[in-house]
Amino acid sequence: DNASNPTWLPSLQSLATLFLLASSIPKCVFLRHVIGGQDSLNLLLRLGVVYVFDITKELNEDFIRNGGFEGDTEWIVPLVHLFPLEVPPLPQLIDNNNTNGTKMKKRQNLVFMT
Repeated sequence: DNASNPTWLPSLQSLATLFLLASSIPKCVFLRHVIGGQDSLNLLLRLGVVYVFDITKELNEDFIRNGGFEGDTEWIVPLVHLFPLEVPPLPQLIDNNNTNGTKMKKRQNLVFMT
């Protein structure tokens, strides 16, 4: 049943981990779970919102061995953090033929990127 087990959920979880929780994930996990795999990664790299961290080039071997990183040598690291916000409606004064009243605007959804 597609409704109880959506195919897009692992992709959403991986992207939420990267950009909402600002956590790195192994490249193999990203490629396996994110819709579009390598094409999606290439797009994010071109946009400059992630980079690939290769621990074999950046960390010494003892740290890699003792840290349990032996299987996952490349990690996707987010360079931005997303903050989704919902701004509540603000009352707006209206004047219809000298009759004062208020009109409520809709809620606004915003995403700040830092």
